[in-house]
Amino acid sequence: MTDSSLEIKDPNYRVWYEPKSHTVYFEGKLRLQPGAYRDIEVLLQKVMDLEQERIRLHLHDLQYLNSSGLNMLFKFVVALRKKGSINLAVRASKAIFWHSKAIANIERFFPSAELELA
Repeated sequence: MTDSSLEIKDPNYRVWYEPKSHTVYFEGKLRLQPGAYRDIEVLLQKVMDLEQERIRLHLHDLQYLNSSGLNMLFKFVVALRKKGSINLAVRASKAIFWHSKAIANIERFFPSAELELA
């Protein structure tokens, strides 16, 4: 996997994977149409295919994620749970309203996930 496949940049958002910490970072505002999330889905799949013990999702700097983006994120969480061999940790922000709702749904889909609202 090349470094370029581990990062998606746009003027409104950035999604990237940091191998040392096993963390996928999301920042900015994701207001894409359903099909436009494909690049992010591919990045998440590549990270899952690395077969690490734990994957961290860092949502703290993600200001907005529309319903299509939430659906993409929840599908990834469900796929991780079904895989069974990878733990999930999620860090989100108390200051961003939708984060607490997203965290609650992630907990429903992946009950053993380590969740942090800071």
